[in-house]
Amino acid sequence: QMSAFPWVLSFPFSIWFILESLRQRPRPARLAMLIALVSFSHLLSAMMTLLCTGFALLFLVPWNRDAIRRHLAWGGGVALGLCLTAFFFYPAITQLGLITPEGWTNGASYDWRRAFAFPVVTYFQYGLKWFGPQLPFPMLVLLMAGLALLPLKAAAPTPSHSTARKLAVVALIALALGTELAYPLYVVLTPLHKLQFPYRFLFLAALLAAMALALRVHEGAWARWSKPVRALALLLVLAYFGQLAVLQLKLIKDGRDIPDRASVMAGRFGQPEYVPAVRGPAWTRYLDDGKLEGECRRLGLACSALRQRSHDLSVVIETPRAASVRLPLFAFPAWEASVDGQAQPRAFDPASGLLQVNLAPGRHVVTVRWARLPAEVA
Repeated sequence: QMSAFPWVLSFPFSIWFILESLRQRPRPARLAMLIALVSFSHLLSAMMTLLCTGFALLFLVPWNRDAIRRHLAWGGGVALGLCLTAFFFYPAITQLGLITPEGWTNGASYDWRRAFAFPVVTYFQYGLKWFGPQLPFPMLVLLMAGLALLPLKAAAPTPSHSTARKLAVVALIALALGTELAYPLYVVLTPLHKLQFPYRFLFLAALLAAMALALRVHEGAWARWSKPVRALALLLVLAYFGQLAVLQLKLIKDGRDIPDRASVMAGRFGQPEYVPAVRGPAWTRYLDDGKLEGECRRLGLACSALRQRSHDLSVVIETPRAASVRLPLFAFPAWEASVDGQAQPRAFDPASGLLQVNLAPGRHVVTVRWARLPAEVA
């Protein structure tokens, strides 16, 4: 279950960003630092946080001239925060065409259409992904947020700047973004597919709803609620901790010992995006045939590696005739090849996607070095 760690790491920064956004006069510099911290923790968490906060501000901030200035200040803080993280996410989102990210969304278990909270239409069309986050847990969030928004009898109206009620609104919007109500948004904004499961909005919504309920009690709601409402509040708190207990027990039950290194490293492994988009099916045969040593043996060449490190490769190749040699590197555009110190035009074998150099008869020193992508340099 350690795959959840980046999400968990981002939650405190997300909540802090939301609280800052809900101030009457949010501070752009602080917003920038907080959304940068969310982005560094988990980029998808930043997208989720910005979506639910942005929609919430449209509901919570009255439309007038001051509101426009407030929204501009909020947007400026967000833009500055994204600029602070640009060295991290700009190369990532602009170079997706160079890797193979289909595994994030096209896997058999990653159909976003079957992973909404409170599924109705999608349940009959695509089925259910995970019962807990799609049915009982969202109901708990809905009730907690609803209780935080409940008007108090025999009391003055809750002021509009009540933090509890504002957090409850953001929680409900986050929950709505994880339901079928947001289906058109997922169709239009295809980056949302990389969430894989729309109910992931539920985790942020649950934290916000729990905080909203606690703050509502702190504002004096407990003394003004009727006995049935108090009983409901107590039941929700117990259910929240019960949910936590169930999840922790599942972690203990499903936990396994870390396997030994030999079994982990055996065979081929890794996510699809680790393989560049240029690769072809023949690259696995290149591996099976002995990589560069097998390639030279097949072509009748004499090859000896001078240096083979993470960012550069040097090989001496002696060939009695003109030959095209595939090197043990994918033709990723950051690699630059040279023969005897002369830069070579980028060439690769279409069948495998491996970098290829064309050699005249004789002895040659082939060098490949990592020159970095333009986005990486920027």
